[in-house]
Amino acid sequence: MRHPILFVCLLMISCTIKPSQEEKSRVIEFTYGGFGDTIYATLEGYVRSQATKTPFDSMPPLKDVEITVEQTNQKVLTDEKGYFSIATTNSVYNLIVRKKGYQPLRIMNYASVDDQFSMVDVILEKGSVLQEYRIPDWKK
Repeated sequence: MRHPILFVCLLMISCTIKPSQEEKSRVIEFTYGGFGDTIYATLEGYVRSQATKTPFDSMPPLKDVEITVEQTNQKVLTDEKGYFSIATTNSVYNLIVRKKGYQPLRIMNYASVDDQFSMVDVILEKGSVLQEYRIPDWKK
């Protein structure tokens, strides 16, 4: 053998280096809420970026994130606190949450019911690969 110690050292290094696992954009909480006094369903929530492993409320908010209802092309942007609110009529919708430089997130199966308020909290991660989240079926 030419350099057995060098070979063992390289083998140890290659076994201990793990490829970085990219975090995925995701919904961390979704809640079908109570009812108000409007003819529209309202979905509101916050979009944040996870810079470190901290509680959601401590994560940096993302401003100017576009939330689009795929079926109607209705769009809203998040404000400086990462907050958005969008009103829809009765139907089941898919939403796309996107901001340049971040992985877009498709939220599927949002059941919009007149007069209902719902909440969603979203984390967007750096990257470009589309991520998906399916909301469980709504039960009356």
